[in-house]
Amino acid sequence: MPEFKSFDSAITLEKRYALKIIVYLESEEDVSILADRWFFDFGEHIEFRTSADNFHSTGGYSGVRSRVKEDRENGIKAYGIVDRDALFSKKNWDILLETDDEKYKAKFPFGEYIHTLLRWEIENYLFDSLIVEEFLADHERGRKKRSNNVVLNELTQECCNLIFVMGACILLREYGLSIPGAGYCRNFDGEGIREEVDNFIQQRMKTLSGWEKFFSNICDRLNKFDKKSENNDSQFYSLLRIIDGKRLLERLKSKYKIADNPRFHFARKIREANRVPSEIKEFLSSLN
Repeated sequence: MPEFKSFDSAITLEKRYALKIIVYLESEEDVSILADRWFFDFGEHIEFRTSADNFHSTGGYSGVRSRVKEDRENGIKAYGIVDRDALFSKKNWDILLETDDEKYKAKFPFGEYIHTLLRWEIENYLFDSLIVEEFLADHERGRKKRSNNVVLNELTQECCNLIFVMGACILLREYGLSIPGAGYCRNFDGEGIREEVDNFIQQRMKTLSGWEKFFSNICDRLNKFDKKSENNDSQFYSLLRIIDGKRLLERLKSKYKIADNPRFHFARKIREANRVPSEIKEFLSSLN
């Protein structure tokens, strides 16, 4: 009875598939990180999908929201994960700039079935100081690895260099103006960045008025993420909540003359070192 056996097998496979939980992500790159490098052992129960396809959406946070809504309406257990920068796109400054993680997590700006990441984007979870330094040491002619404290200080300083840039991006977004690319100011530091960004803003905002107070308030709120009184790793990981990870990576690539994009290397090494971010793991483990 081979035909019936094949039919039964097909039904069994369909039932097993139907029992899976679908988790929508913003992009194919996000799927490559979570499904192929971090949580491949969740595959029996969870399927990661990009929200972008030719029929429903072009991806991003809005695609995640619409795909989850549609699946839920059809009786499918679907959830989503979106970057914190989705709040930037929505101009939801109050939640975006919330420094208290518990208050932040109590909000569900994209619905109860969608987890909004604590950090700016999934790339920000790739900046594990131990993994980054291992890569840099091998990249620079096999030099000796530096202490974790030294590496954290460097990464924290690079984030601090970008605070003013992030303030400018929020200002421009508020007024509907285009923001500079990820490589903007990557070779500037400290006061050099402030001077460059000041000049840039003055040029972009010269026909507008009343923006100075908004910009000052935004910068004050961004600086609250720079928790200098805490230990190095807490300060760095706090800053990763409001620093664009692509901009941080561009600074490192420029500084260390890295030609390729190491993010998938970072992702794989993080899994091998058993350092996958607990926030995402706990969210996935809670799904049912």
